Amino acid sequence: MLHLPSRGVAPVREHIENAVKLAAAHAIASLITDEELSQDYCIPGAFDKRVAAHVASRVARAAVETKVARIMIDPEKLK
Repeated sequence: MLHLPSRGVAPVREHIENAVKLAAAHAIASLITDEELSQDYCIPGAFDKRVAAHVASRVARAAVETKVARIMIDPEKLK
């Protein structure tokens, strides 16, 4: 896995729903533009600094939206 969704989940976790896992996957995939997408390049590199903040924000949002969050936070503050 490129980046565990722990940064976005830690402040809001109760248990991880499939929606939260999908949010992490979609966040990673969304960082690749159509122009960059190829057979050899379909996910960002392991050292891409955009990944952590982007995944954290999307995961926190999904946790809040699926009501598994124990505390409510603004996902945008994780960026």
